[in-house]
Amino acid sequence: WCNDPDNRYLEPSAGRAGIAKFMRERVKNLDCIELEPENRAYLKKEGYNVIAEDFMEFKPLIPYDTIVMNPPFSNNQDIKHVMHAHEMAANVVAIISPGFQFKSDKLHTQFNKLMEECGFVEDELAEGTFKESGTNTKTFVVSLYNDHLDDKFPLWRPFVNLRNCVSRLRAANKRKSKNK
Repeated sequence: WCNDPDNRYLEPSAGRAGIAKFMRERVKNLDCIELEPENRAYLKKEGYNVIAEDFMEFKPLIPYDTIVMNPPFSNNQDIKHVMHAHEMAANVVAIISPGFQFKSDKLHTQFNKLMEECGFVEDELAEGTFKESGTNTKTFVVSLYNDHLDDKFPLWRPFVNLRNCVSRLRAANKRKSKNK
């Protein structure tokens, strides 16, 4: 999910950069969002591009190619965050709690419908995988894709086309300079 270094990526619950650190080694365009002031200060000090405080209030002008997240689990925040992320990205990869498998309230019903339409479980992580982070809960890595971004972001497609043209021009210029 970090296979194109020129794509736009977001880590919306960046914390102390657990995921962002991994991503920064692989991509150029990484934005972070973090609610906790201490963590935001840490991220900024470490050179991360922190663009907002509250992900649930965040609305980008241009969608992200991929959002990678490990949202908070309490009060169904993981499901709420993933559904919000899905509205603004072509791809979402998220670590979530197992609640989606057995809860049947309106939120989880909507989430499971979304998963049926455009998502899948990539991996089931064993209990204790995140023990160092303070949780022993079994978790899941889910992926969702979004084919309807053109409806929500009418300027997105021209932006992507322009970005792709610029990337191809840069690559061509690099090849020319190597051949000189």
